[in-house]
Amino acid sequence: MSSAHRNISLKAFVLNYAAVYFVIIIAFIVFVANIPLHETYIFPSPLQCEDTSTGSKMQAAARLVLKGSESCTLISPCVEAPSLECREEIALGHYIGRSIDDDRMLFRVFKTLRPFGVNSYQGNTDFKSNTLNLLNLNFMLILLVYGIMIIAGLAAIFALWRQKLLRQTFAFPITDRKKSLLYPALIAFAYVLVMFLLSTMLEQIYPWQKPEEMNVFDMLDTPTLLLLAVVLAPLVEELLFRGVVLRFFVERARPILGSVLISAVFASIHGFVEVDLPWQLFRSISYFFVSLILCWLYIKNKTLWSPIIFHSAYNGALISMYLLSK
Repeated sequence: MSSAHRNISLKAFVLNYAAVYFVIIIAFIVFVANIPLHETYIFPSPLQCEDTSTGSKMQAAARLVLKGSESCTLISPCVEAPSLECREEIALGHYIGRSIDDDRMLFRVFKTLRPFGVNSYQGNTDFKSNTLNLLNLNFMLILLVYGIMIIAGLAAIFALWRQKLLRQTFAFPITDRKKSLLYPALIAFAYVLVMFLLSTMLEQIYPWQKPEEMNVFDMLDTPTLLLLAVVLAPLVEELLFRGVVLRFFVERARPILGSVLISAVFASIHGFVEVDLPWQLFRSISYFFVSLILCWLYIKNKTLWSPIIFHSAYNGALISMYLLSK
């Protein structure tokens, strides 16, 4: 780095970063915890269809139980016995960590039904929750990943701004843009191709077994996946790994040590759980060398945009191969 550049203080960065991250993460948690959800419960009534007042009794009791905030509807009124469907609103913060008990709402409703002529409940509840339909795995993953990435990026930007290093960190290369911007993308595509060929060879020796965990690619729609992997992830990760940590080592004449340490951490947090050890090692080593290339590009070209471009092109190539294989 040029001697005219201001050196980064890692201690000051961490202190500013932690303070802002803590404040924003608390606000994010409060926001997420107050997201309104709905749960739907369906359970049969112990009353018989011959009781013509069944509907009014159950609905009146349900209104008392839910205090008028939600609705209950009588369904299948004359198929052996009527059933009651109740829709309850609940905040996400109250829902998380609470066990789903089939009888949780059941006892509330039928306890209130007693003044209406129902003395006890007989039979099992047909319980179901629509919460996972409204707040499914995709939504939770998107919300958390988007939130954490944006929070991490904002905190890092604030910490760099406090040291008056923000403009310097994101300085766009003025000369030799082909080497700084185009070549990193070409190197990324070449690296993906080499890893694909090596994985094909490994497949002949150790057939790949799909892990039981769902692939993150399967959880997100294509636009969201592209936004996360091709835009947000490269910006935030390169800002932290190369723009802050590696820069600290480079300014203290320890680029090799910094590159190795960063690559070890980078590979560990990008690791996937594989069924077979050879595939786990292959993925970990692959990401380790990806990080080494990112570090080399940053040191060689002296601009954060080189690793950002490589990272974005690398993720884009992987997603393209995944979509073409579907």
